[in-house]
Amino acid sequence: MFAEETQGRSSSTFLCNLCGHESSLAPGHFINTELSSCAHCGSNIRMRWLAHRLNQELFGRSVPLYEFPEQRSVKGLGLSDPESIAEALQNQFTYRNTFYDGTPRFDIRCDPSPIGDLDFLIASEVFEHVDPPVGDAFRNAARLLKPSGIFLLTVPWVYDGPPGTVCQLCTTGNSSRKTGSGSS
Repeated sequence: MFAEETQGRSSSTFLCNLCGHESSLAPGHFINTELSSCAHCGSNIRMRWLAHRLNQELFGRSVPLYEFPEQRSVKGLGLSDPESIAEALQNQFTYRNTFYDGTPRFDIRCDPSPIGDLDFLIASEVFEHVDPPVGDAFRNAARLLKPSGIFLLTVPWVYDGPPGTVCQLCTTGNSSRKTGSGSS
């Protein structure tokens, strides 16, 4: 269904919010958002969304990752973040990119934070690989974050419902993010 919706789309040009270079989305990018779409840094739509969302949550506005203000007091941890994001975050914050099967090693199910209480934790395309019980990983993620901390989580998924439903869900104004008062 989605492929049929994109047949009439042409390429569209964009300024990459990771590297600042102009690039373009081809019709295939609307079908497979995991395809590399920035010719300069190799980022895809998911990577650019992560940078955008982190910026919105930390600073309340959207600016490119390379323009994030340097704030070493902001602490973040990445779980196997792509190099294009990890390098920029290391330049701006107290940030460490970690790996389950590499160095520096980190197991989201049980390890303590190597840099103290976190302002943000990025787990993009990671939790689907966690051995059960996955609840251990979620509990530890909550322990790692400050009360106002940001947990950016993505998992691969395929939506085969009616066209347009995903966009309607995203724009209804319903938010699952809890504020300091505990309301949603």
